[in-house]
Amino acid sequence: MIYAVNFWAVLVATVAVFLLGWLWHSKLLFGKIWMKIAKPNKNKSPIISMLLGFLTVLITGYFVGIIVSSTGSATAVGGLIVGVVLFAGFALMKHLGALIWMDTHPTLFWIETFHDLLSFLIMGVILGAML
Repeated sequence: MIYAVNFWAVLVATVAVFLLGWLWHSKLLFGKIWMKIAKPNKNKSPIISMLLGFLTVLITGYFVGIIVSSTGSATAVGGLIVGVVLFAGFALMKHLGALIWMDTHPTLFWIETFHDLLSFLIMGVILGAML
């Protein structure tokens, strides 16, 4: 089965979510506290990390697009609902597992969980509206 996924919609959603991530993890919002508690590897190339981050968002957007398309949710509201369902069923459960089983700082849990919630909502709305 082939699903109709608009590449431009995926690209717009990817750029929007990538910009959200940049803003979210910048000093304007949660960057200072995030750097302190997440302890990212500062030896990695920031350009390579950003490119790989963009690629992961692009791939996620493509699969969200498949789900929006295959469920007949190609409206902004339908995409929003898909975003909520995907967040609750996958991202939230992943973050809760990390909180339960790993030494995840509770503040980091909330920063990353709400980032993922907004990411899925934005991606769902854009893809739903543009597919």
